[in-house]
Amino acid sequence: MTNFNPGPGRVKLARLMRSRGHDGVLHVRTSGGAECVTEIDGTKCGVRSNDWDSARHLDVWIRAHADEYEHKKFVKLTEEPANVYSTPAKAQQ
Repeated sequence: MTNFNPGPGRVKLARLMRSRGHDGVLHVRTSGGAECVTEIDGTKCGVRSNDWDSARHLDVWIRAHADEYEHKKFVKLTEEPANVYSTPAKAQQ
């Protein structure tokens, strides 16, 4: 379901864009991976998964790594690349 009530960050960005003469849309796509931080002889494992758009793939990778190596500590990583597509704002009368 789409939330049509923008958060305060999105409202602030829209005001900033309008103040610079642009009216645009912010598209954010979140993806993420994981890193194994299980300590082995005082050092972290450090193996990282690929980045996926779906949490399901990430959970499968974590379970497979945990089953294979008996590692139990992971950190989920999130990356949010943002693209701003803007056009000149219409003149206000």
